[in-house]
Amino acid sequence: MKAITDLRRSPEAETLLDTDAYDAAHTVTEASARALVGVYEGLLAEEYGSAQTFADVLEIGSGSGNLTYGLALSDRFGHVHCSDVSLRFMEILQARMDGFGVEERLSYYLFDANELPFPDGRFDLVVGHSVLHHFARFEDTLAEACRILKPGGCAIFGEPVLDMHVFVSLAARLMLETDDKRGDAESGRRSRFRPQPAQRVFDDQERLVLNAIASEAGFRTRNLRGDRDDLGNVEDKFLVSVKYMETVGVRAGFARMTFSNANNAPSDIGEVVYRRLTTDFGIDAQHLDEYRYIFDALQDVYGDAMRDSLTPLFGYYVLVK
Repeated sequence: MKAITDLRRSPEAETLLDTDAYDAAHTVTEASARALVGVYEGLLAEEYGSAQTFADVLEIGSGSGNLTYGLALSDRFGHVHCSDVSLRFMEILQARMDGFGVEERLSYYLFDANELPFPDGRFDLVVGHSVLHHFARFEDTLAEACRILKPGGCAIFGEPVLDMHVFVSLAARLMLETDDKRGDAESGRRSRFRPQPAQRVFDDQERLVLNAIASEAGFRTRNLRGDRDDLGNVEDKFLVSVKYMETVGVRAGFARMTFSNANNAPSDIGEVVYRRLTTDFGIDAQHLDEYRYIFDALQDVYGDAMRDSLTPLFGYYVLVK
């Protein structure tokens, strides 16, 4: 196997993720890799045309390697320089790529994504999938990505998007507060939404989960505005709006930034929020159906009026130097 080049300032630097658990939860197959890289290829085709190739590619935060494998399988990309701060992740990645037979197209590095150890104008393309929100100073990562790109080069990052997660938090808060009114038999107050029996719908565990969800958008936005030095033990640090990312991209030195929903624009905001709560957080669907009017209201009031501005829960930022 090829050597892993360790360029970390501190050999003890490590991810906060449980690498083995994360790897087990993110299965890498040829089908999943081709599907993921297909999104990036489509975005690049929109920007440069379908014939453009990229000789030198830097992937930031390679992790388990779904995007890495896809990049290595595609004829559009030449040599892929994989990176992570975690030695364990890189060992897992290297063994997997060797088993897939694509290692000759790859190089492996360990370094801090806020200080990319490459000269100016070194790469044609920089990519990262679900990584920026883990970095306490991701703005520095974007500035470094711009610096090491050739003129006209491109960086693409797929990230969670605050704009839609706000509605998930809002729905959770409304359901919790209404559920409290259901259970407050002595208050004499009735729900302002509709008459309710004095009996809560959600069990204690669901209420804990909903409370965390209700706080998520505000908590991660406050992280963005607060003291970044306090985030050393927080893994998922931020949720960032499209507007903020556009501003940061320009400040980092990019000529322009465009946001893409990768053909995943939500058609019904209420259903997006409902699926997030049931599928991702495990809230009982029958319990949520008691509050279906909240999901309907999100779509009827905001979704219909602002349909051209809706973002998915996860989208892609394309930054051109």
